[in-house]
Amino acid sequence: MKQYVGGARLWGALVVAEQTGRHAAMRAAVPVAISVALCAMSVSFAGSAMAASEKKEAKAKVSKSQQAVKAADSQSSDRSSDSAMGLVPSTSGTVAAQSVWHTLKGPAAQAFSDLIEDFNRQHPGQALAVRGFASSEALLAELKTKQGRSDAPLWVQWPAGSPDALYSQFKNNAFENVQDFLSDRGTAAVQQASMAATAAFRNAKGKWVALPLTAAVPVVMYRADAFEKAGLPVTTQFADWKDLQNAAWRMRETGNACGIASPYPSWVHVENMSGWHSQPVTTRNDGEDGKAGQYSYNALPQVRHMALIMSWVKSDLVFNGSSEQALQAWADGRCSILLGPSTAFGDLPEAVRQKVVVAPMPLWSEVSPSQGKLFPNGDGLYLMRPVTKEQKEAAATFANHWFKSDVAARWHQKTGAVPLTPEAELVTRRAGFYERIPGWGVISAKLAQVKSAIVKPFQFAKRQDVLNAGDKEIQSAFVSGKAAKSVLDDSVRSANEIAAKSD
Repeated sequence: MKQYVGGARLWGALVVAEQTGRHAAMRAAVPVAISVALCAMSVSFAGSAMAASEKKEAKAKVSKSQQAVKAADSQSSDRSSDSAMGLVPSTSGTVAAQSVWHTLKGPAAQAFSDLIEDFNRQHPGQALAVRGFASSEALLAELKTKQGRSDAPLWVQWPAGSPDALYSQFKNNAFENVQDFLSDRGTAAVQQASMAATAAFRNAKGKWVALPLTAAVPVVMYRADAFEKAGLPVTTQFADWKDLQNAAWRMRETGNACGIASPYPSWVHVENMSGWHSQPVTTRNDGEDGKAGQYSYNALPQVRHMALIMSWVKSDLVFNGSSEQALQAWADGRCSILLGPSTAFGDLPEAVRQKVVVAPMPLWSEVSPSQGKLFPNGDGLYLMRPVTKEQKEAAATFANHWFKSDVAARWHQKTGAVPLTPEAELVTRRAGFYERIPGWGVISAKLAQVKSAIVKPFQFAKRQDVLNAGDKEIQSAFVSGKAAKSVLDDSVRSANEIAAKSD
């Protein structure tokens, strides 16, 4: 066991240790070792392209959708950001009978309010009011006082992986299964939704229980102007993890407060690192062969990767703090590189978003010669069970509106959320967005069109609880210096204890 742990520690330090004399002071905490040779990765996913007939149909609608996106952006450019945390009435002066509650922040909150205002303008008889909350906990506390009341919201934002934590607070099946609700009404959104957008919101039967709101995949994102200032090439792919590490070193050398912000470490560096390298997170092939078995992400490839990340923390290459603090460090520019959710794009002001480059995560070629699969995550809009005919119609109308190609394209472009539909991806591409933001196009096209690029995380028992516990374990180890092998062993043990409590 000592040999195994020691080897993992050394492996993780190898890439960090190999730097030029300019890094000598920062390298003191890391053992000197030889470098690891890694192969370059190519941005490709398994699977087939969208069927030709689907493309033809989508292209017919692209031009009209592009115009709608452009017009909507023009109309919203002068709106006050104060509406993001208040009520958005219908433009006709009609008082909104229903409401939607969210926990979005900053530019993303404003973009959401703008979209709701446009919805209200188009559907004044079914207008929605918007109410923002500081946290999911604050939203839930207020929501518990509203059940059965006429002023209860119609839609509420909640994390994808923990719907039970929401459902258990209410009696009498207070929430609708969104896909079933829409299917019963013949809503077109059911057929339009992509697997990438809905995978995280599906239940054990494979049906999505919420509208995707901030569905994200892990990416590398960085500010091109910071790279140019540091003398680094602007690239849409990193050859390997050493390549990304070298960029982080340069960020530190050129005065950045940190090299990389990497929030949600369990989701990025355990769950997705495993899927990206075709390594299982659970037994039974991660649920592809049926219901997933026990958590088992403490094999040598995962331990090696965790050892590397921990060596980065020791060398001050990675921001050491909570996920919320890491996201803020990225948003305010202290960290010019993000290794985290694609929706961190929406945390940036418009002017900064235009200077961002996006790339897939690097690959350990000796672990897997090609890219594997991804585990999307994020928050959804959950539907409180409508009672009246008017409420049901309003819910269905909003869901259809949310999946309209111009609306879905605009939301994707403003926030970095996974495109809700393949057509939304095509609208965005035709509008030239992917040319302005290098790297987005390759990722978005594959996610929107290739189902096999996505793992079905709904098979994982108590997924969000497991991820939250894993974050605490990893972030605690960043401070204590606990060995990578012990970190993952303890995390797996805790994950299986949490899963055993599943109903």
